[in-house]
Amino acid sequence: MKKIMMLLALCAMALPAFAQQSHFKLSLWDEMAWATPYNISDMSGLDLGIGSTTDYMKGVQLDIAWAESKYELYGLSYAWGVSKAAQTHGAQIAAVTMAEEMRGLQVGAFNMVGEKMTGVQVGFLNNAENLHGFQLGLINHAKNIYGVQVGLINIAENGILPVMIFVNGRFDSSFNI
Repeated sequence: MKKIMMLLALCAMALPAFAQQSHFKLSLWDEMAWATPYNISDMSGLDLGIGSTTDYMKGVQLDIAWAESKYELYGLSYAWGVSKAAQTHGAQIAAVTMAEEMRGLQVGAFNMVGEKMTGVQVGFLNNAENLHGFQLGLINHAKNIYGVQVGLINIAENGILPVMIFVNGRFDSSFNI
């Protein structure tokens, strides 16, 4: 009950930022949805559903199976299953989170960023091509790191050592992602 109340509080705090162009979308599956005004691909506001797909999302996406933003997500994406976005500015919370570029927070069992991660990843397995931030998990992986990894196994190809237990990282002023 506390988690639901916390999630509702986060949603309530995020909605005033989008009050100028507020939209509401109720998604059944993928792009089968009812939206007001009728625009399911460019959302600003609240998106609720079982599984939802949008092109651009500014606001809060709350879904059961998956929440996908094909191009950009500004705000919060929450799903019990999968949260996926090409570019994320905000937070993704799901069992599996995926982004090509991420600025913000990823929380899930499996967190993956294909190109640039600036922020925090918390989960069982965290993976980022280029990490500028912090990873907390059982297994952490980054090809290039400027920051810290804390976990049982930490792999950073350009880290202090390529593989370390408990803590790994690198703070090199010439590193730029």
